[in-house]
Amino acid sequence: MSEAYEGFQQTHNNMGLTAVRLDRLTASFVDYAASCQAPVFDIGTGVGTAAIAALEKGATVIASDICADHLALLRQQVPPQYSDQLTLRLEKFPTETQQPAASLDAILLARVIHFLTGPQILVGLKQAYTWLRPGGKLFLSISTPYQNAFQPLIPSFEQRIKQGEAWPGYFPDLRDYGIHIETLPIQMHLFTPPLITPLLTQVGFQVDNSDYYQDVYFPVPARLDGRETLFAIATK
Repeated sequence: MSEAYEGFQQTHNNMGLTAVRLDRLTASFVDYAASCQAPVFDIGTGVGTAAIAALEKGATVIASDICADHLALLRQQVPPQYSDQLTLRLEKFPTETQQPAASLDAILLARVIHFLTGPQILVGLKQAYTWLRPGGKLFLSISTPYQNAFQPLIPSFEQRIKQGEAWPGYFPDLRDYGIHIETLPIQMHLFTPPLITPLLTQVGFQVDNSDYYQDVYFPVPARLDGRETLFAIATK
């Protein structure tokens, strides 16, 4: 797996890019994980950048991904002294993921939600709420429509919001807008902070923070106006 852009590598399964450096959201997750007593869960771990950093901070980590190659790379990169603190799972979130209720102190969903349908997102958020212990935190980062390649669909997205559609950012086939990105599936579900916050509240979370952020490693060709990615941190 070669580095596609500074800070990112191309995934083995064409599900976008996987980060090889921590960004604002994943760094917050790692810092929080350092103080956690129960395990933390990195869903869609990629090559395990956040998982390894959390292990090095002393956390017990569960890391899942839908790509066996990613998990194999993660296993190879984990220093031997942390191997007993790591559990790897090959599974698809949320349909295949199982976890006991109130068994986790933190969950990371970095650049995962935008690959799911609306109903799948609701199921996944409800599961995350159930799995966390009281006071546990959910860390989310999600792609927005405000990326260079997504410009053709922005007018439609904004019109859907005005019309009050339930899932205005769900685009089942990007090719309908003349968008073809080899590193992504044709389906994307894009969000803004005002769209994700009510969903988190709906399933019971208290939203600590939700906003756009500028990722210094976000690929330059994909940048538009600084709103390319959003983050949300919520507490059970």
